[in-house]
Amino acid sequence: MTNDARWLAAVLSAAAAILACQLFLPPIVGLADQGDFLRTIGRFGYGPQHKGSLEYAYVEPKYVPDARYRNPNWEQANSEYPFVGAALLLNKLVSKDGAVDITVAGFVHALAFLAAFARLLWVTRRARARPLIWIGALVALTDVGYAAYWNSWYAEPASCIFFLLLLAEAVEIARAGGAGTAGILRWSLWSVLWILAKPQNAPIGLILGLFTFRLALWTPSQRARLIAAAGGCGMLACAAFNVATMPVYGRQANTYGMIFSGILADSGTRRRTCGRWDSIRSSPRTREPAPGVQEPAFPRWLRPAPCGE
Repeated sequence: MTNDARWLAAVLSAAAAILACQLFLPPIVGLADQGDFLRTIGRFGYGPQHKGSLEYAYVEPKYVPDARYRNPNWEQANSEYPFVGAALLLNKLVSKDGAVDITVAGFVHALAFLAAFARLLWVTRRARARPLIWIGALVALTDVGYAAYWNSWYAEPASCIFFLLLLAEAVEIARAGGAGTAGILRWSLWSVLWILAKPQNAPIGLILGLFTFRLALWTPSQRARLIAAAGGCGMLACAAFNVATMPVYGRQANTYGMIFSGILADSGTRRRTCGRWDSIRSSPRTREPAPGVQEPAFPRWLRPAPCGE
């Protein structure tokens, strides 16, 4: 084993140990659901074991088959689905009662992350600042701010993992001064999967698509150019898909948040804030929605708490 390989193995082992302590040793770290789990684990027919408001305040450790939890109005196809599917397949081997422990998702996410992290370490092994890059990446990427997402059903793990793979490919292309057929194929694949992870990635997806067209000119291979052209079109299409298929409830929630935050900035108390919001959305006598003002159609559990309490 070369010296580079030994150092890479040491850093990777340290990352695995840090993640294992956070994700699998009690008390585990994780994140409470804020409504996004409907888009991932809900799509596969699973829901939280403990129903009610506690689901949105605490980490739910178990998810059980529950077709009623699914809400197609909140669903949007994304690149987190492969990780959810892998966790459900693995769960069939380790679960005795059919319930999915959140640490199974953490294991799948952590394994994929370590593979992406190893790729990033490998492409930077010849950099002069390698020790600084490797130690900085180890400290930052194993921080609980990232690790907590592995024990969850959010789409952030997919976004992080595919971004690391995309970053590693960018480093490899920059180091080589160009890209061959395999390099452009990997670049296109990681870009598409990263864009599909979250709707927020769509704007940068447009830039990646245009850059990939330019990347086609950096290779003499006709096949690589065709792959780059197809990849660029795929990135633009994925960005458009993300925007076009974003759930209506999600858009309304963002609108509500912007309006309420704007009112809140000019209000001294919660009562005044709620009063102003009521005056905007309702008629003063009937308290029904005023003409021309459509209140966001939030699910019951996402509606704001009553004002004045």
